[in-house]
Amino acid sequence: MKLYDSLKQLVWNGEQYRLQDPYQHKVAAVAYVSETKRDAVIFNYYVATKYTTPINLPIKMKGLDPALRYKIEEINLYPGARSPIDAGKVYSGDFLMTVGYNPEAGMRRMSVVLKVTAL
Repeated sequence: MKLYDSLKQLVWNGEQYRLQDPYQHKVAAVAYVSETKRDAVIFNYYVATKYTTPINLPIKMKGLDPALRYKIEEINLYPGARSPIDAGKVYSGDFLMTVGYNPEAGMRRMSVVLKVTAL
């Protein structure tokens, strides 16, 4: 509930972007970006119906400010679990929108929720 409470205003009032179509890719991704473009949350879901290797293709963001620098952190981890997403790295908005990010979604990580925050 605490996680939901921290995200609900962003989801309710943010701009929604469909980043990856589940009918075209093995990972579905939807982002909600704040009006100021300083905060976003990305919901990534592994939707492949058969066993395959992890997804290695980056997902391109939308709606960020290309000039701002952002950090990405995974926020839906089980207690004691470690994320393969390096929360210490910093990316430009331009990089995230032209190159993208890898949510590391797959059979063992079916749902990956990422918080994107401007520095």
